[in-house]
Amino acid sequence: MSSCAVLATDGATFDATLTNPTPRGEIGTRGTFGPWQADDPSQTPVRGEYTFKSANLDTIKGIGGTLSSVGTYSGVLEGIDDLRENES
Repeated sequence: MSSCAVLATDGATFDATLTNPTPRGEIGTRGTFGPWQADDPSQTPVRGEYTFKSANLDTIKGIGGTLSSVGTYSGVLEGIDDLRENES
């Protein structure tokens, strides 16, 4: 499930749940996207927080266990340049 709300000057807020394929796990994220950079969309800012739950490392040969992570991110669509993990 995801949702998005448009803000007049700051862009949009979002809330989404994704499934990571390898290692398989659930990612929850919410944050802000924009304002849209029409001249260079890759430079549109994005920032938010995430949780990565119960990633099954057994799906990767030679590794086992479960990974979980909580943190924040910021940057532009072209690349997230600030990723901060709060716990792992």
